[in-house]
Order: sequence, then C-alpha cells, then structure tokens
Amino acid sequence: MSRHPSFLAELKRRNVLRAATFYAASAWLIVQVATQVFPFFHIADWLVRWIVVAAAIGFPFAMLFSWFYEWTPQGIVREGEVAPDAAITRETGKRMDRWIMAVLGLAVVLLLTDRFAGHRESAAGSAAGAPASIAVLPFENLSEDKANAFFADGIQDEILTRLAKIGTLKVISRTSTQRYASRPDNLKAIAGQLGVANILEGSVQKSGDTVRINVQLIRADGDSQVWAETYDRKLDNVFGVESEVAAAIADALDAKLSGANQADLARKPTTNAQAWEANLRGVALYDRPDLDNPDVIAAGKSFEEAVRLDPGFASAWAALAVVDGMLVFTNNDTSTSRRDAARAALAQAVRLRPDSFETRRAQAYVAYFLDRDYERARSIFEQIRALAPSDAEIPRALALIARRQGRWDESDRLFDAALDLDPRNTKVLLYAAETRFAQRQFPQALRLLDRLEDVLPGDEGAYGRRANIYLSMGDLDRAQAALGRIRSDNPYGEFNLLRLQHRYPDGVTRLRKAVAEADPSDPLDKPYACFYLGEFQRLAGDEAGAKDSYTQALAGIDAVLAAQPDNAALLTGRSLVEAGLGRHDDSVRDARRAIAALPASRDALGGPGIEEALVRIQARFGDRDEAIAGLQHLLSTSYQALYNVTLTPAVLRLDPDFDGLRDDPRFRKLAQMADAPAASSTAGGKP
Repeated sequence: MSRHPSFLAELKRRNVLRAATFYAASAWLIVQVATQVFPFFHIADWLVRWIVVAAAIGFPFAMLFSWFYEWTPQGIVREGEVAPDAAITRETGKRMDRWIMAVLGLAVVLLLTDRFAGHRESAAGSAAGAPASIAVLPFENLSEDKANAFFADGIQDEILTRLAKIGTLKVISRTSTQRYASRPDNLKAIAGQLGVANILEGSVQKSGDTVRINVQLIRADGDSQVWAETYDRKLDNVFGVESEVAAAIADALDAKLSGANQADLARKPTTNAQAWEANLRGVALYDRPDLDNPDVIAAGKSFEEAVRLDPGFASAWAALAVVDGMLVFTNNDTSTSRRDAARAALAQAVRLRPDSFETRRAQAYVAYFLDRDYERARSIFEQIRALAPSDAEIPRALALIARRQGRWDESDRLFDAALDLDPRNTKVLLYAAETRFAQRQFPQALRLLDRLEDVLPGDEGAYGRRANIYLSMGDLDRAQAALGRIRSDNPYGEFNLLRLQHRYPDGVTRLRKAVAEADPSDPLDKPYACFYLGEFQRLAGDEAGAKDSYTQALAGIDAVLAAQPDNAALLTGRSLVEAGLGRHDDSVRDARRAIAALPASRDALGGPGIEEALVRIQARFGDRDEAIAGLQHLLSTSYQALYNVTLTPAVLRLDPDFDGLRDDPRFRKLAQMADAPAASSTAGGKP
C-alpha cells in the first residue's frame, strides 16, 4: 500500500509556507514605504488604506497560486509538471529563502531608520517646541487710563482666538500665559515651559478715539525678531486689527490658511466701536484662570451691553448665551428668566450666523448647561474641534462632559489634551485633580495639585483641595497642616476637619463668627453658615441653639428656593436642614425631590452626591437597611462628594453622621475595608 504525504509536508514541498512568508513580508514593506513616503508627496491617506485592503484580499489568491504553480529556471509551470522528487523544488525553496531574507533586511533597515528619525524629531520638538507653535504673552497696557487694561487683555484674547483656528499652528491659550510679564527677560525659559518655538509680545495704547497696537514675533531659541508691526487705528476703524495680526503671524510662520480661515479672518464682527469695546471687556473677564461668579456675571453684563449697542453682533450674542447657561448650570440662578435669556441669546446668534464657530460652540454649551443633553453637546464640540484645533477650551469642555457621563478614563485623557495646549491653566489643573479625586485616585490628584502650585505658589484653593484629599484618606494631621497654610479666614474649610476630629465646641466658635460676618450680597451665605453652626451645636449637645440655627437656615434657603423650585442643590440643602430639625419624612421627601431633579443617570459626577445626602439622613434616623445599601453603592462609585470629602472606609470610621450604625456588623465590615492607596512621597511631599 502506498503512503501519501501529509498535508503539512505537501505545503512544505510546494513551498507554500515560504510563499506565505514572502508575501506577508513584502506586503508589510510596501505598506511601510507608502505610510512614510506618501505624506511627503501629499498623497491622500485613503490610498494607503486601500493598499492594506488589497494586500489582505490578495493573500489567499497568492497561496492558491503557490499551491498549483512552481517557479523554475524555465519560468512558471504547473506544479503537476514537476516530478515530486525533482531537485528543482529544493532549489526554488533556497531561492525564495534568499528573497525572504532580503525583504526582511530591508524591512529592518526601514524600521530602524523610522525610529531613529522619529526619536530625533521628538527630541527636537520637546527641546524647542514645534516650529509653527506660538504663545501670546499678556499685552502691555500703555494707556494713561489704567482702567483700559481690559482693552489690552481683550485684544490679546481676540488674536489668540483667531490663531487657534489655523490648523497648522499650535497655539497656547491665554490662561497659561497671562501670569507672565508682558516683556520678560527669560523668553527661552518661558518657551520651554510652554513647549513653543515662538513668542508674541504686544502693547496697546488707547487715547481718546485712537488706538495704537504694537506687536512683535520673536523666535525664542535665539531671541531674534521674526516680524513686527505697529497698527494705528481710529476706534471706528479698528474692528479687523486682530485678524490682520493673526494673518501676518501665520504668514511669518509659513502657516497655510485654508479658505475657511481666510474668510473668517476677513469678516468684521461689528462696525460699532462702543459695542466692540463692550465685547472686549466681556472677553477680558470671561475665562480667567481664577474665574468666579462675580466675573461671570460682570462678563454677562458686558456682552449684554455689546448686543444692545449692536443687535447684529453675532459672536457677542453667542458669548451671552454661554454665560447665562453657565449661571444656570452652576446653580447660581436656575430661574426661568435666566434660562429664557440664554435661549433667546442663542436664537439671535443662530439667526445671524448659524454656522460660525462661536454660534456652534454656544449651541453645544446650551445643550450641556440647560438641557444636560451631553450627547448632543459632545457631538457639536467634536465637530467644531477641527475648526479650532489649538483651542484648549474644546477638549476641556469634552472632558467636563465625559465625567458627567461617567466616562472617567476618557475625561482624564481629554484633560491631558487640554493641558497640552494650556499647560499652566490652573482651572484645568483643578478640574483634572478633582476628577482624579472623584475616582479616589488620591496620589494622581495630589500630583496635579503639585503642578498647580508650581504655576501658582501659595494658592489657597489648592491647599483646601489637598486637605480634602488627606481627610478622605483619614490623614487628619496632614489635612490640618494643609489648612494651616490658608491665610484667609475660611471657616468652611475647617468644617470637615473639626467634625472628623470631633472638636465640636471649636466648630461652634468658628461658625458663630461666620454667621456674624456673612456676606449680605449673597442670599445663601448666611443660611449655609447657620446650617453648619447648627450641625456643630447639635453634635455639642446644644439642642436649643441648634434648632434656632437650623430654623434660620431653612428660612433663608426657602426664600431663594421660591424662585428656583427645581434647584437640586437647594433641595439637598433643605433636606439636610430638615434632618437637623428632626423632621424625618420631610427631609427624606426633599432629598428624593433633589435626586429626581438631578439623578445620577443625568449627572454621574454630581448626582451621587445627592444620594449621599439621603444616605446620611437615613443613617441619622436609624433607617439601617437603606443607609447601608446606599453606602455599599457609594463606596464603589466615582462622584463628587457632598461635603467635598469622598466617602472611604477611613471616613466611615470617623464621621459622626454614621455613629448610629457602628454596632451593625454590615457597617463594621464596610468601615474595615482596605482604604485607597496612600500618597506617594512625591505626591504627598507638600503638607
């Protein structure tokens, strides 16, 4: 009986395996050459993709061909025409081995060349920044009237806004540059900190109805001037100067302008000098690194003035819609009138310039702030990101949206992208640190606060957040040391520390002072101070004093809540005050109303914090099953904590709100769970 060779042996005899190796190596080499060479000749990327597809489709056909045909000195013949024991198959195999080795050798050379060149390019880029990269330092105000400082800030920001839309430029945002001097001596060091190759310096002098703007572009590595210009304008003819400067910078840096860039730069936003000036004032106030509510409100008033003076000022309408929406979202004013104002401003922007970058951005923010339609907001931001690739605001907004959706890893990556364009923006560093903190990634959050303090030494907001991290870790000594570095009188910063230290009489003393010194312009400052005072009085055993404080707090909250009945933050505060007054049913009802107003399904960052309020209420009133189930859920959830101290086993062991659960074995098990990792020596090196 004859024995037939195995299938594997036949594959080897017919050199099919060698053919497969040769084909794969050759295809990989062709794709690598195309990937590296095509961009040099501006050949479209889709052709590379088709080469990959064609190589994949061709593989089975090549294998079939090698099975049925043999390569001989006389040419390609059918395999059946070659005797099985003929030496030609071995000679063909040796020849193919040499070809395979040659192709693989070329592939290795190409790979090493690519990596070496990429390493050198990366090193050069990290050393001096990309060639077409720029930071615009704060413009110097040379006007005799120092109140015109906003004028210089506004023009600087408007130039940056236009530069950020030029796709071939990397532009560092204003929030990262405005802490530098207007004309510093150490340009090379600043360029290194910001990762750019070029610096733009400028000055603005406004006198009467004339404006002089001086600008010079400097190559940072050699401190050499690349370009300079002086613009003298009358106020009624100054509206396009920011675009002229941006176009000149692009030309000096050989940054090509698309047709859309050219059209955008040629368009004048307004021809009304007073409206333009009011808009500049709003721009200068908005998006400051230390932005707070008074800045937002003042910026909104400036934009309102701009559109009153020029109802056709589309970008000012768009900015006004964003500001009004922000006031709603941050619970500063959730009234119907504020919501309607935001939508009306957006409608005007859409009517005037529906497809502009500013209008589309406002649409995204209104979807985010008013409707909490995160997917729509996200979609619009992604669409306009390509229109302004150097605008750090877009990845920052996407990061903020991602964490509201519970997409924590994505949020972290987007904050990194924002910091690449805005590396010294203290707001972004705070947001990124808070996001890590919400995930109980304490060492990472502390490292981000280290970066913030490198930018802004002595920042008290960083000290307060550092203290909250240490409190969440149960490290009360380090928390106290961090709070001790805060010079301003801020009793709320000590609220959590004194509670967890069980220093209730000290808390009463601190909060009495806060009630007496409450800001009369803030309708909620005194009510919240009264609530915190009531908490300490209750814990210290002063039931009568606590009742009086809680009653004052409730009256103040209700006065504001009357105009904002769906304000989740106010409803949460009301539920905690009612718990202090011993009103179980009312407190649980209002906590559930707050959860319905802002459920975790609509806000993964803030929603669970309201659930925490309900859990604390249930624990206080002895609703053990509900409280423990809630704690089990919250301990495994990333979110922004109710009192800015994240629930951890260490906090459960110290927090007096959970004293009523301490004899429950289920609670003891939760409190004995492993704590989050301690801070590393680097992250925790600062007190």
